Amino acid sequence: MKKVLIALSLLALTACSKQSYIMSSKKGELTHEYNNSFFLGGIGQTEDNDAVKMCAGQQNITMVETQRTFGNGLVSVVTLGIYTPMKVRVYCKKDRFRTPVRGAY
Repeated sequence: MKKVLIALSLLALTACSKQSYIMSSKKGELTHEYNNSFFLGGIGQTEDNDAVKMCAGQQNITMVETQRTFGNGLVSVVTLGIYTPMKVRVYCKKDRFRTPVRGAY
């Protein structure tokens, strides 16, 4: 019983969180999804993600999300906070790869 309580307590420490940065009212498509890797709880660490390059321009970004999922939290608990990943998703406008046809009015 004591082990079950300890396991449940550890699972309770794996808090989930999600931040969404909405850049456009238009619906975009998920174009990039990856994990940022942090160590020792991410204390004093930063990770730069260039959504402008990913979406081929600032005007093509629709939303950027960062999320600490249950799985990310579980990995952090299992590694005693040594490794703490965070999921990042970048959404771009659907027509971002289309090139405009010049002179077609």
